[in-house]
Amino acid sequence: MAREGLRFLARHGQTFHTLNGMRGIAAIAVAMMHFQWFLAGLHPAIVSLAVDFFFVLSGFVIAFAYEKRLQSGLRRRDFLLARFIRLYPMFLAGMLLGILAVTLYQPPQDMTAFWGNVALNSFMLPYPFEFPAVNDDLFPLNFPAWSLFFELVAYTLFACLMPRLGNRTLLILIAAGFLALIVIGVTQGTLDRGVWRPSWPGGLARVTFCFFAGVGLYRLWLRKPTRFALHPAMMLAVLATPLLWRPHPELDNAWLYELAVLTVWMPLMVWLGAGSHASGASQRACAFLGTISYPLYIVHAPLVLIAINFNNRQGDAFFMANAPWAGFAFIGVLIALAWLLATFVDLPVRRFLVKNLLADRLRVSAKAESAKDGDPASAP
Repeated sequence: MAREGLRFLARHGQTFHTLNGMRGIAAIAVAMMHFQWFLAGLHPAIVSLAVDFFFVLSGFVIAFAYEKRLQSGLRRRDFLLARFIRLYPMFLAGMLLGILAVTLYQPPQDMTAFWGNVALNSFMLPYPFEFPAVNDDLFPLNFPAWSLFFELVAYTLFACLMPRLGNRTLLILIAAGFLALIVIGVTQGTLDRGVWRPSWPGGLARVTFCFFAGVGLYRLWLRKPTRFALHPAMMLAVLATPLLWRPHPELDNAWLYELAVLTVWMPLMVWLGAGSHASGASQRACAFLGTISYPLYIVHAPLVLIAINFNNRQGDAFFMANAPWAGFAFIGVLIALAWLLATFVDLPVRRFLVKNLLADRLRVSAKAESAKDGDPASAP
């Protein structure tokens, strides 16, 4: 298929169902690792690499949805507002749950730092000073939000560089991210960085490489679509495979395993996932996993903190004594809650915000793009 034909397909109805399902599997893996004590060893060995899959996938789908529009006149502020609307409702839900959990179970001694976090986190920004609590995280009220902040950084850089983000500039960004990852690995012995506030350079290195590698994959896909049509179930399994083992942290150069998975395996997963075609029951399963992925990722941490404190009040007798079944039940509760939030909170709120803040602007940019391409149909 010609390149322009692929672009038309990308702008008009193409859906990567398998990639949606893989996103859900990665979110479940992250949640499982964070309450591993309830699962009696039946949990992933490492989950930081799942976040790198999110970053690569984000670069791919953002370029898929917006690169042509930005080149055709979509204003940067409208693009960034669209992304903010996509992320913010569930981000706010996770932050409110985090405020509740921290207030109940980890009451801060420094209320200035606490309210500073509340104020800046409300705008998806980290508080720049130390939070004297159990963990000095970039977002101590709901630590998974660190990755959303770095995604916003990547979105901003992506938008500001358009339409001048040629392949040479893209390769420079990817190479810079790769070299920064090596520096982080050599100096800190791990690439699992970004959550902890002082480790923000590691998070920036990860998102720089992964996000722009995803953009590069999208451009490669336009020229030469993925030819390997692996079954969705196989893709879900191979995505999880490197998360099931990690080298002992005391081994010399153990971070090289993380580097290999981050820079080779996760981009490969996005590339192969783009060529996997789901239908029937597989498509419905992938759609469900994609629906629950973001709510599950962003609200699970406060709920895990609440569950841990409930378990402690029981003298370690509830979740521990009933592991792994109590842990699997907890996964089920989290998934059900994520679906309810996605269906009855996230989607309605985002529709309202888009209708009132963005619909006309996006419609105008879509018409301009269609006119430029010689396509008489106007995109929504």
